[in-house]
Amino acid sequence: CLEKKVKFGIAPDGYIDNNYQKHYADVKRWMKDNTYIDFIMPQVYYGFYNSTKAYVKVIKEWETYLETEKVDLYIALAFYKVGREDFYAKAGRNEWLENDNIIMREVLLSRNLKNYKGFSLFRYDNLFKTNHFTNTSQMEIENLQKVIK
Repeated sequence: CLEKKVKFGIAPDGYIDNNYQKHYADVKRWMKDNTYIDFIMPQVYYGFYNSTKAYVKVIKEWETYLETEKVDLYIALAFYKVGREDFYAKAGRNEWLENDNIIMREVLLSRNLKNYKGFSLFRYDNLFKTNHFTNTSQMEIENLQKVIK
């Protein structure tokens, strides 16, 4: 028996409709069975109060299209937004400025999704280069560490 040693996956746009309309990617089909991908990692770069696409609504939408237990789900999170204004969020534009536990809360909520295997953080500079830190970066990191130890 040959064991599969390589996993193939994609990290599509977090907004499902953009994948079809802008990127011509049929993510819904890819999540039906493991014929196409082994994992999917949607870039869910939204806060909880985003007026256009709130985090909870988006992850639940992704979960509804995951029709097989053979495709793993990872969630890509927006650490680059920590401590910054999110102009696309409309009413939630100040959420990342006013809170220092968004990433931690997103990780905790994501754990309830079927096939959830973990998360990734975008982007390296905002995590490890202090010249990219904002007023809330260090606290956000400390809060996240509480739930991943």
